[in-house]
Amino acid sequence: MKLQLPPRLDGSRDTIVADNRRIIVIGANGAGKTRFTERFISELDSPVFRLSALKALYRCDAPDNLPGSIDSRYVEATSQSSFIRSDNATQFERLTTLMLYDEVLNLIAHKVTNSDGKPVPLPESHLDRVIKAWQEVFPENKVLREGGKLLFSRNNDSTEAYSSLKLSDGEKAVLYYFGALQYAPGKAVVFVDSPGMFLHPSITGFIWDKVESMRPDCTFVYTTHDVEFLSARRDNAIVWVRGYDAAKQTWDYAVLPPNS
Repeated sequence: MKLQLPPRLDGSRDTIVADNRRIIVIGANGAGKTRFTERFISELDSPVFRLSALKALYRCDAPDNLPGSIDSRYVEATSQSSFIRSDNATQFERLTTLMLYDEVLNLIAHKVTNSDGKPVPLPESHLDRVIKAWQEVFPENKVLREGGKLLFSRNNDSTEAYSSLKLSDGEKAVLYYFGALQYAPGKAVVFVDSPGMFLHPSITGFIWDKVESMRPDCTFVYTTHDVEFLSARRDNAIVWVRGYDAAKQTWDYAVLPPNS
């Protein structure tokens, strides 16, 4: 895949051949990384999907209106179903609602398929894949589906289970990344804002290796100021954003060799 980067200060542009499916956009705070990424997104012909744990976990007054985004899918689902709450305040809550809604649709479809008397295996759902990945990261934490709710427990005991809202920010971030990615369009360019936020450095690499393996059809663009995150990811295409001219909407940036 060839991806054209935004314009430099002199008007020139670079093109990245993303054969390794991973691009890291790095720069200091205030260097213009966010605007660089938004310009990058606006000019892409490929399907685009955004991941931001910060915006997902806390109430954001500006929903993600990209086609196929979690917010867009949630609005569509609430317009089609009378039993989905339409007042979930955060993208994280909308995501968990979507996964449970899709679980119900999956079970109904399976029941209809089996109505002719020929047993058919239950297809794996988005939630099945998320739970499997989640428990690889947190093997002591069990995910329960009880009474139409997604609950968590240390010992499979539903009497001591708690809702996803009581998870730590790090646990929520992992659940969000695994879950949201199930809804990314096929062959999308997935833009990840601050991928190390809320995650302990000891598991950050494992988390993103798992995320990338779950969607081998997608290309990932990480935006960060964290040099440790960059050094921990190998075989990246690296874009170093050094400055931004707001009047001309151009950037000072350099494309660096992998592993530099």
